[in-house]
Amino acid sequence: VTYRGGHSYAMIKLLRTWRSYGLSHTNLTPDTLVYDENMQTLTVVDIGRDVKGSQSFNDMCKRAYLCVQFGSYAGNSKLSKLLKKWMREDTSSPRFVGFDNFMKMVNGFVELNTARVQRLLKETDYSAIVGSFNHDLSSRAAQIISSN
Repeated sequence: VTYRGGHSYAMIKLLRTWRSYGLSHTNLTPDTLVYDENMQTLTVVDIGRDVKGSQSFNDMCKRAYLCVQFGSYAGNSKLSKLLKKWMREDTSSPRFVGFDNFMKMVNGFVELNTARVQRLLKETDYSAIVGSFNHDLSSRAAQIISSN
């Protein structure tokens, strides 16, 4: 299934796997990810020359965090450009609120299977769902406005 944000747990597991191999992906976007609903996993589908050593891993994590938060923007070219712009921002940007906790989970400082962390992941996924809903709503509004 085309990835459209959320699925924090699957994203953290993906990042942990890439880090265990000493690799990073320099162009991680919602368009380069596929979500398997049965296995509840994320897979990077556009590998190529975007695979680097671990020196770019923190940037991959920044991109992953934004994908979780704003992945619903992937189908809209204007919003996709905005998402790519945000990926170049510093983590002090308001769009990266919660990134430090995300990184604690990626780095294994926090056990993922605790009730507290599962609640935190659900809250992160909820914000992605709200973002998706807002994106769908704004797309429908734009269609209505343009048809009048």
